[in-house]
Amino acid sequence: MTRHAFAGGNTPLGFYNLFDNILPIEKAKKRVFLKGSSGSGKSTFLKKVAAKLENNGYSIDIFHCSNDASSLDAVSCHEKGLSLTDGTAPHVCDPEIPAVVDIIVNFADFIDSAKVLPFTDEIRNILALKKRPIAVAYGYLAAAGSINAISSSLYEGCVSVPKLNVLCSELRRKLELPKQPQKVEKNRRLFAGAITPDGNISYADTIVGNYEITGLHAEDGMGAAIILSELQKAANASGLYTESFYCPINPNKPEYLIIPELNKAFATINDKHNCKISPHTDIYLSECSALDSTAHIEHELRENSSLMEMLLKNASRSLSLSRKLHDRIESIYIDSIDFERLTVYSDKLADELTG
Repeated sequence: MTRHAFAGGNTPLGFYNLFDNILPIEKAKKRVFLKGSSGSGKSTFLKKVAAKLENNGYSIDIFHCSNDASSLDAVSCHEKGLSLTDGTAPHVCDPEIPAVVDIIVNFADFIDSAKVLPFTDEIRNILALKKRPIAVAYGYLAAAGSINAISSSLYEGCVSVPKLNVLCSELRRKLELPKQPQKVEKNRRLFAGAITPDGNISYADTIVGNYEITGLHAEDGMGAAIILSELQKAANASGLYTESFYCPINPNKPEYLIIPELNKAFATINDKHNCKISPHTDIYLSECSALDSTAHIEHELRENSSLMEMLLKNASRSLSLSRKLHDRIESIYIDSIDFERLTVYSDKLADELTG
């Protein structure tokens, strides 16, 4: 089983880093941190390792870059206790147990610095220019987050807390959680989707698709995040490992929950999610409303939705401009790499790690 996700994302809070959840140190046998410039071959190497692991029959997680979803930030294989992570900015990662568990591979060793030297000033200028569209993008995302919070608050005002509590208790009871756990387990936190230069991209279908899915049909504020958080805490307290996937517009709110040991997944479903999920069971949180109708807020919600759409498009446009500048830096380094020597090295390392 191959799943796709994001370990970090562009959010109203800036770049939100969950890279420490790729493969926590307590589950790791070998963690590889890749260093080097843009265009030095890190993403290509990650794709090579992912393909070899898949061909060898392993289940893996592939983590995409939120600033270019065609590029990879990491690959992890829990069966082998193995992870490989791009450890460069904006998600700098460093070894915790050097030499024994964690190693650094420096792809900059294959760069001919003499070929880069004539472009030093251009690279400096591009790095300075990149800061503006990124700042603009995060400004739009912050505004979108504020609008989303208003809409969420409007929906919250329509929710019957007693009805929501009854539903949450019923879902928890149906899980039939262990009564006497040996230990409290942990929750792994990641993103199923991201706001990218190409718009909102989601891989949620690859994450929940192999489980028995309960679909929570709800807009933000209707209580889906509350239900997911409560079920996650209950499962962890009962000794079950969980994985929660959070919302790029509100990275403190979960959208999806997986309890692998029970073969169960819970998915928030609404029109904002750019993915197709087919639940086995459907629950409509509108039935937890304290009111007969939400007609009194529908006009405001429609206006907010239009504002959100505009702001997110503007954010993606600014991220796209930043990516174009980034691509120029990448092209400079690509022309300076000894690919023959890099290919020999990376093929040998990939075989060692995946065998």
